[in-house]
Amino acid sequence: MKRHLLLFTMLVLAGGYLFGQIVDGHHEEVRVVKSYNPMIDDAFKININPVITDTAISREPLQYEITPMKLSTDIEIAPIRAARMTGMPQSELYRLFLKGGFGNYTTPYFEVFYNSLRSRRSSYGLHYKHLSSHGKLDEYAFPGYSENTFDLNASLFGQSHIFSFNGAYDRDVVHFYGRPDTLVNDTLDNKSIRQRFHSVSVDAAMRSNYFGNDRLNHGVGLDYRMINDLYNTAEHNIKFDGYLNKAVTWFSFSRYQTIGLDVATDIFNTRMAQDTTENVFNQALVKLNPYMESKIKDMDVRVGGTFGYESENNGTLRFYPDIHLKISLSEHKFILIGGLDGNMERSSFALMANENPFIISDPEMRNTITKIRVYGGLRTAIGARMNFTARVSSESVSNYAMFYADTALTFRNRFGVIYDDGTILSLKAELTYQAAEKIKIGGRLLYQDFNMNTEGYAWHKPAFTSGIDIRYNLEDKIIAYAGINYLADIKVKTLEEGKMVTGSLKNILDINFGAEYRYSKLLSGFLRLNNLAASKYYRWQHYPAHRFNMMIGVTYAL
Repeated sequence: MKRHLLLFTMLVLAGGYLFGQIVDGHHEEVRVVKSYNPMIDDAFKININPVITDTAISREPLQYEITPMKLSTDIEIAPIRAARMTGMPQSELYRLFLKGGFGNYTTPYFEVFYNSLRSRRSSYGLHYKHLSSHGKLDEYAFPGYSENTFDLNASLFGQSHIFSFNGAYDRDVVHFYGRPDTLVNDTLDNKSIRQRFHSVSVDAAMRSNYFGNDRLNHGVGLDYRMINDLYNTAEHNIKFDGYLNKAVTWFSFSRYQTIGLDVATDIFNTRMAQDTTENVFNQALVKLNPYMESKIKDMDVRVGGTFGYESENNGTLRFYPDIHLKISLSEHKFILIGGLDGNMERSSFALMANENPFIISDPEMRNTITKIRVYGGLRTAIGARMNFTARVSSESVSNYAMFYADTALTFRNRFGVIYDDGTILSLKAELTYQAAEKIKIGGRLLYQDFNMNTEGYAWHKPAFTSGIDIRYNLEDKIIAYAGINYLADIKVKTLEEGKMVTGSLKNILDINFGAEYRYSKLLSGFLRLNNLAASKYYRWQHYPAHRFNMMIGVTYAL
């Protein structure tokens, strides 16, 4: 701005010496002598402010109407192709499977399975097994044994029912080679100490196989069993059982409710012929168990009762509660269980001979009654690969069967049966770990505190039982497994010269190992090593088990 002002002043001053244009010969000279004083006139602003004119605008109400019209559309349903499942392929089945081996103590082993292939309508199978040993023990009589088993099964699958049939024949031979320390019997004739059991069982069953839960589910079964031995003891058992159950909606607090009835009848006929006397015992047990099951959120409840009848002692009626509870927490990862129940069971000759084959041929037989049993426990998953189960129970029993060494007999090497009442406290725990199909480890522990009213102990019943099992699978080519079993605190009782003498058996430690090499899907070989510690232990008083023993064999499928 200052630059423009200065330029303007210079032009004005210089103009003082300029001459105007000469017009028509007129000459005029004007000389101005004065300093330049620039001036600017005052500026007057237009003072106009905006004014808002508040004018109400009236709106006419909008009137309209909707005329419904039906739009016609044509729908064409196109078929959808079913998705093809790409799950795990079914493994190939073989009709015939053979397994055989041979071990020390002259122990041959052979087993064969023959089964039907996959079918939606039926299945059947045959099985035969032979295992025997002809080894000897120093200072003992012949301890050989043999086991022969033949069984068959068949099932027919209908649209609404399943029919099944099973049959079996067993022939087992043992020798009474055990002896007290004061009796040397290694020169006894094999026939004089031989025992042989024949067992036959046949059962048929039918059960419904309905879809949905709105129909009356039912099932019925008939079972016949027979056992006899070399000493003219024979026992026949006929069992009938059945069940009915149906879903109901009686209560609004639960969507899943079921009522049912279980029925079981056992009839026993036992004949014992000693010398010239034959004793016949007939016994019948009948049990009716009505119940109701319900699921309330994460809780499963079963409430019922068992009405029992036993013909022994001129007939006795009994009642046992039947209450069971299961609570699932943390999406079924933690499960609590508990219950209250009871039971009655026949201490039959077949049941006792199966547990202890060195039993006398004319034992006293009674009904073992579990008056009441209370139990509780839990099941939980520890991570993705480990599971833990624990259970505790307390039961009150009467006529609990136990074995004692009856040395009043000629060879003093068989076991009698004694009964007592009392309570049994049991603690059981199991832990398993599995990493896919490669490795599996399992541990188990069982502690039982027998508090018998008269005897004080439960003879030949271990108070402590534990074990560890390990299985390792190397690419389905080599399978290795190992097991450790430990039994402790086994109390025993012996009848000597009319007096009962008590004692304890040495704790049992049994270490086993096995391996299988699969040459192909059809052919493999196996190795078994038992009692690796070669310890001399007694499961039954006066009856030592074999020390280290092994077996090698092959398997083949067709």
